[in-house]
Amino acid sequence: MELQSWQDLLKIPFNPLLSLVFLIPFLYVFKRARNGNPNLPPSPPKLPIIGNLHQLGTLPHRSLQALSNKYGPLMFLHLGNAPTLVVSSADMAREMMKTNDVTFSNRPKTTAANILFYGCKDVAFSPYGDYWRQIRKISVIELLSLKSVQSFQYVREQEVGVLINKIRDSCLKGAPVNLSDMLIATSNKVISRCIVGQKFEGENALLFPSPTFHHFFKLSPVSSLAIPPAPKRPYPGERICIIFPPAARRDHRSARPHPPNARRGEDGRSHTCG
Repeated sequence: MELQSWQDLLKIPFNPLLSLVFLIPFLYVFKRARNGNPNLPPSPPKLPIIGNLHQLGTLPHRSLQALSNKYGPLMFLHLGNAPTLVVSSADMAREMMKTNDVTFSNRPKTTAANILFYGCKDVAFSPYGDYWRQIRKISVIELLSLKSVQSFQYVREQEVGVLINKIRDSCLKGAPVNLSDMLIATSNKVISRCIVGQKFEGENALLFPSPTFHHFFKLSPVSSLAIPPAPKRPYPGERICIIFPPAARRDHRSARPHPPNARRGEDGRSHTCG
């Protein structure tokens, strides 16, 4: 009789959704028991996966104000998988920015920053310490000094002159002028000329003021909050996201054409011989 019961159970079709219903509460209880009870600030109830993102609404600043009125000037939120400390009073902000400024001075090492800035070796993402102080000193002396800024004055004057001529021509023709796009394009040209010695022309000059660029920067604050930094022990879904960018970067570099007479000068810029 007992054997027959087991055979009947084996005939029941496997239902993954039903298994998740029992597995998720078990994993939640197991994680709570493993992590213990850390001494965290007050936190509103959260949902799996999205955390407290559903409580931000269309006006996050007002939603955060309402939550701080209920849970206090210092509260703990989960924005997606990213634990976030929200400060809503001047006294708490003074404790973080002045009294404990060294503790909160470092930025998280995200996967994108680790790839783009060679292991977070730049001024913005490198941890606070002797190395950061040294590269900051070099940046101020070599890149942001008065002599260095004045050396590119002719670049700024030329690009501003081009901008003024375009605005004048548009006014004479009675055509509409989009100052936002033109100012961003001018800034892009100045920066590119100072960095690589040449400016974007044609369609490339409108790369930054394009609608896709504006949409990207509109969503970037949300993505930076909802997508956490690369963890030390990522779960399988995150492991793919962490491993994929370096592979894509290697494929891009190997497929990118290089002129046969191109070389890199002492100033770090790419030059073409002959």
